[in-house]
Amino acid sequence: MGFVVCNESFRKRFETIWFDDLLDKIINEGNTEEFYFVSATNQLAWNFKLSFAERYFSEQNKPLVNFTISNLEGLVKRVFEATKPKNVGKVLSDSYRFLIFKEAFDRAKLQFFRQANEQVSLYVIRWLSQIIFGLKEDGITIDNFEKEIQRVDERLVNLPKFLDTKSLFEEYQTILQESNLFDIVDAINYSSNWLNDYFEKEAKTNRKIHLPFFDRNKTFLFFGFYDFKIPEIRFIGSISRYENPIAIFLDFDAENGPLFGNYVELIENLKKYGLYAFEVENENAETNVNFLKKYLFNNLSGKTKPELAEKIRICAVENRYKEAKQIAKLCKYLIAIKKYKPSEICITTKAPESYASLFREVFQEVGVPVNITERFRLNSSPLVLSILSALDVVAKGFRFKDIRKVLLSFYFRFLKKSEWDGQEEIDKENFLDVVTKMKGLGGEEFGGKEYWLRRFKTRLQVIDDRISFLKATPYPDQMELANLEKERKQVQRAKEDFEVLLNYFDFDSKEITVEQFYDIILNKIIKRFGVLKVLESVVENLLDSLQEYEKYDKIAKIEEVEKDSRALSKFFGLLEEFTLLTTIRYKDKKFSLKELLELFKVVIFEERFQISRKPSYGVTITTIEQTRGIPYKVMILCGAIDGDIPRKYSTEKFLGKELGKSEKRHFENERLEFFFFLTNNQKLFNQNERLTYIFYPKRDAKREFIPSPFLFSLFDLFPERKDEIFFDLTKPIVFENTDQMEWLNVIASTVERNLVSLNQEETQSSKQFYDDINSIYFKKNEVNYLLENKLTDETFQFFSGLTSKPISVTFLEDYNKCPYRFFVDRILRLERPPVEMELFLTNREKGEILHIIVSNFFKKLAEETYQNGNYEFIIDLGNKKYVPVKLQPEKKDEYFELISRITYDILQKFNTEISLFSIDTEEFISTEPGRIGLVQLWLNYELKRTKWGYYPCFFELSFGMNYQDSLSPVDIDLDGQNKISLRGKIDRIDVFKNGDNFDLLIIDYKLIESEVTTINDCLRGIAFQMPFYAIAFMKLFGEKGYDSPIVSLLYQIFKFRKDNKRKNEDSTFNYVKLFVNSESSIRLYFNIKKDEATKDDFLGWIEVTKLNALDILKKIKEKRDFPVKPFRSKNVCKYCQYKNICKIEVI
Repeated sequence: MGFVVCNESFRKRFETIWFDDLLDKIINEGNTEEFYFVSATNQLAWNFKLSFAERYFSEQNKPLVNFTISNLEGLVKRVFEATKPKNVGKVLSDSYRFLIFKEAFDRAKLQFFRQANEQVSLYVIRWLSQIIFGLKEDGITIDNFEKEIQRVDERLVNLPKFLDTKSLFEEYQTILQESNLFDIVDAINYSSNWLNDYFEKEAKTNRKIHLPFFDRNKTFLFFGFYDFKIPEIRFIGSISRYENPIAIFLDFDAENGPLFGNYVELIENLKKYGLYAFEVENENAETNVNFLKKYLFNNLSGKTKPELAEKIRICAVENRYKEAKQIAKLCKYLIAIKKYKPSEICITTKAPESYASLFREVFQEVGVPVNITERFRLNSSPLVLSILSALDVVAKGFRFKDIRKVLLSFYFRFLKKSEWDGQEEIDKENFLDVVTKMKGLGGEEFGGKEYWLRRFKTRLQVIDDRISFLKATPYPDQMELANLEKERKQVQRAKEDFEVLLNYFDFDSKEITVEQFYDIILNKIIKRFGVLKVLESVVENLLDSLQEYEKYDKIAKIEEVEKDSRALSKFFGLLEEFTLLTTIRYKDKKFSLKELLELFKVVIFEERFQISRKPSYGVTITTIEQTRGIPYKVMILCGAIDGDIPRKYSTEKFLGKELGKSEKRHFENERLEFFFFLTNNQKLFNQNERLTYIFYPKRDAKREFIPSPFLFSLFDLFPERKDEIFFDLTKPIVFENTDQMEWLNVIASTVERNLVSLNQEETQSSKQFYDDINSIYFKKNEVNYLLENKLTDETFQFFSGLTSKPISVTFLEDYNKCPYRFFVDRILRLERPPVEMELFLTNREKGEILHIIVSNFFKKLAEETYQNGNYEFIIDLGNKKYVPVKLQPEKKDEYFELISRITYDILQKFNTEISLFSIDTEEFISTEPGRIGLVQLWLNYELKRTKWGYYPCFFELSFGMNYQDSLSPVDIDLDGQNKISLRGKIDRIDVFKNGDNFDLLIIDYKLIESEVTTINDCLRGIAFQMPFYAIAFMKLFGEKGYDSPIVSLLYQIFKFRKDNKRKNEDSTFNYVKLFVNSESSIRLYFNIKKDEATKDDFLGWIEVTKLNALDILKKIKEKRDFPVKPFRSKNVCKYCQYKNICKIEVI
């Protein structure tokens, strides 16, 4: 069985009894109050107490009372609290300990880890903190550390690192001593010393000394451990000197090889403190467990045990997402078919952060409850992040990035009046949109809140001036006027809302005490911003709607709410500790809000929180360490890849010295964890009745994975059966001799059932198969289309009417870019997060600015041409009359002066009032000698292009748009039976008139050449804009009595740079052809042969494009087909806001 390590008192009272037998004795006699149980982990303590209480009630027929159990740290803290000096507080939490270490890092004189004035990442500091704390746990003190440095040998890798580590160690201990604070290791050492001193003192007058602070007969039982740190051994040794019985139960066999090397050393260290070690004999030495102990990692003799393979299966999968999906399917099969209870199944991992969210999703999909013992990082809680961002707003001078986080927070409500009920909130979306376009930065360097008031005032003035200017002209641009009026209302509303925000953020940021910091968070943020009311309303809404959810969905919803409450509770606990200890350390010292906030962020950085455990509920998902001593009937290990199992050991990276002994201990512990996973529930494992599944992913989005080397050690125990237990689920599997793998062939969710139904004829046998499956699994709907399972009648009506109103070509192109994104964005209409603000002008903004500049330039010239009557022809489309603009190269200076004024007027809209704006301005019109701006380059090309003989005539011609001078939508017949109503805006149309015949160039502006599309793109159904604009204009043109024109389609590139590879570049300038009609006058400039691109070719191409559009409309309206199949996924997915929903990176 193992070893019992005990003191003389335990040996006299209980002799060499094993732990299980002692438990039977305790329960039979019912004297639980005499015992103090000490478990290896909190999880083990929790499960042990539950199982013990059940057994006790079953035996004694009364509830369990006076039962004491904790982990070792809990026992230490109890002793420390009873023995500490009066001026010492409680043992530091890990979070506050990290703050102390951060202060030590800032104070220490370092040469390697921090250069002069360098900002070091908290992650690096955390690693260093763990190294120092690990050294303390290994029993190394400052004095010992000095001896290590003086004893430099070949294992010293980096002396500067080592010296910095010593300096950090010294500074950390100095701060603890100055502040009279204790971390857990210091508390252990203090308690050990106090107990030893007390014993020595009492031993002078008393032969039998019992532990103070405990009952005289209290017996201490340690179980579930396979290692102790050096200070912990000293502490146990100090307790063992007393008359109170103490015993440590170790599952260890001295003859079982190197796997338990740590145990040998551990027992020897415990014996140094006067403890006795007794081996409890195992009745059957030839068990599966003992075989693994001897040969799992030491099989040089080639020993094998084929029967071990009977209940072990190892599976390779494509990636972590599919790994989670397969495990969920397996668990559902085990529960529904094999009748295992969910609580009898455990999924373990060494990388919980990679799997927790995946398991929550896939298990909810298959309808299996889970109990995930996940510890969430407090600094990732949305609620906590919102509170910190609110503090950042004032502490850092009202930066836009902080205001944005606050406004996007679900937990805050900013009302235009102070009363909560029925009051209007500020328009967050409008504010963010306005400020993003204004490129406002904020912050202390720009003047804080005064900066924003000035920016809003300036922006309103710019808009008013522009409106006044337009209204003073004879023919103002109605579209621009409407946009300016709309923008003015938006800016005015944003200004008023910002003034409301200022009332909420009225707390002091300069000189405050720690108590005032506490008050700001509690009263001026959490209460004033409505956090508690929001959480209350969430709970009320959840209670009202719980009946709408299925059983396991209810629990998931409750967990979501609990997560916020637990995070807030942990946050308050840390805030109280921070306030108390910082006040003790600094008395009434005053800080700036920014200083206190940065200190508090360090405290939060290291903290985690956990939602409540659910006893006997669901499949347990936890780490391997937390399964120790808790028996399960099915053990599933996921993520069995090298680097996780075993974990890498890299102390030298920060310490600068190899610690061979520590590294050896690390790998021995890693081996032990794998052994304990395999042998969990030893009774069933020895009987070959415990199921074991091991999964590993082959890759993720960035790299290939290597299977854990521990798997190869396992294969060596039954090499002839490797093919029977290993399954590569990325390849087709022949289902023969696949015991324990039947679950691969079943349907575990509505999703899978619907997918199979869509692709399989329903024969009588298949119908029986589905009936059987449905009798076992949850049958939610009769409809065999996955999407329709969730659609309401209103949604069906929405689909039917989706294309009845005028649509844009973007509607069609968005579907082809990614059908799934189209579905989420245009049909589900999920709210998009506001666009992140770019410091410089984005390409999209540059393109928009250039569009406006050149259009206003031509409109101004067209207006002058119409007024002076100097035009060759006029075209009337009904909404207004259009005249051609004939550029004259000799007027270049006059044109440049005009377009420069227009450019500077337009750029005022984007002026960010920071020096970087001048860089953007220079890109449009350069004042630097030898450099030419985009506007200057465009004008040069336009003047050279006048020899083509085409005159710009239509600029931003809109149809179906909500503008005063917009033309009506254009109906387009797609196939004789179906039609669409089209809306849009054509950038520009140039006209060449020969008698009554018109030769048209439909031009679309692009910033860069990579944005253009080709005829092949149109034929493939990827692009629709240019061909549909051609159809629309030809119809508008014909409806006004004009003959059918010759049409060519071109792109004009603003950021055009010469390319020696392009043919005829000198004649085509900054134009790229999409389609040039062979009858067009410009065909010679583009080397188009006479019969190369005829009107019939053009019309045939148009017909294909219309059929492509019809196909998309049918997929949307009738088939409701929205797969995750993005076109050119690298481009489409790179900036997609829905990647986390579709999971394309892991599918």
